[in-house]
Amino acid sequence: MILNKKKILFIGNLIISKYILETLIKNKRIKVCGVITTKNKFNFDYFDITNFAKKKQIPLHSWSKDNKKNYKWIKKIDPDWIFVVGWS
Repeated sequence: MILNKKKILFIGNLIISKYILETLIKNKRIKVCGVITTKNKFNFDYFDITNFAKKKQIPLHSWSKDNKKNYKWIKKIDPDWIFVVGWS
């Protein structure tokens, strides 16, 4: 039994982001405590991970130009680590 799971905030919006997020979710020693993504479709390998995060019941935040809003949400989630994978 693991007493202290590490809380991971995940940030991404590319297809690789989805694969890494899936891998993190399978790891029993960590908890994905939140996902930040965006609807920017600048890259050919863009992937909207919104539905995936919702299916897994992970709190979700859409990146805002208002950095205070982003910071407040991240502060509320209180992650131990922040992983940024495939961010455009």
